[in-house]
Amino acid sequence: TMTWGYTSVGVYTVTAGAAAFTANQTQIFMSMPPLANHTIATARTSTTVITLDVNYIDESDANDVLTETAIRICIFP
Repeated sequence: TMTWGYTSVGVYTVTAGAAAFTANQTQIFMSMPPLANHTIATARTSTTVITLDVNYIDESDANDVLTETAIRICIFP
């Protein structure tokens, strides 16, 4: 089971019900239109949490950027 969470402006998490996100074997793919004034950083925070950090180019946090974005998390053997 995966649960999405909203931490603060521009910061989102996905939490797995068990240790699933292995080091060097977890990849995040997103399908979204190019955003000239935004950056999106993803990080495997732990074996159960992935964090997405969405910012404007000036480093300020941004909401509503991931609307209608498909996100796929792949865990490779």
